[in-house]
Amino acid sequence: MSTQLAVRISPVTDDAANSAAHELPPLVEPFDDYYRRDYRQLLGLAFVLTGSKSTAEDLCQDALTEAHRSWDRIAHYDDPGAWVRRVIVNRSRSRFRRLRSETKALTRISNRRVDTAQPTERSLEVWAAVRTLPPRQAQSIALLYWEDRSIAEIAEILDCGTETVKTHLKRGRAALSKTLVGFDERRAEEGDTE
Repeated sequence: MSTQLAVRISPVTDDAANSAAHELPPLVEPFDDYYRRDYRQLLGLAFVLTGSKSTAEDLCQDALTEAHRSWDRIAHYDDPGAWVRRVIVNRSRSRFRRLRSETKALTRISNRRVDTAQPTERSLEVWAAVRTLPPRQAQSIALLYWEDRSIAEIAEILDCGTETVKTHLKRGRAALSKTLVGFDERRAEEGDTE
């Protein structure tokens, strides 16, 4: 005689499904607790990166403000502090780049000869003629002659190649020579009639 084993599978009731769906998410550390626990370490990191207590405090506050705004998401990371540290490192790097650029610019400006002489009528005519050129030609000429920039620097500023800058300069100079010769001829004619 064969024996049959009866296995009864009970269907999932609504109560069981609801309790599984409403399980509480894993506990996360409140932002205030994280702030109190990690602030001194973050401040120390920012200080060794910048060498300035006030700048370190600014970097920490910026990073923590950003973390606070996104804490609902960040708190679930394995290590929320790593995210905050990345923000501090990235901002200190951006600050360093900005300071380096500002220092270079200030050095260039301070090394320039200060010309206290008033512009001549002729120089005003030349710059008026430059302003009539197509924009890229005028920009290239202004950066070369007014700013004393190299071709490579002009290319970087205008976001184009050095050969393109050379072409703009060549065309701009050619147009200026025609325009300025015209100025000289008109001036000569005006002088002859007086």
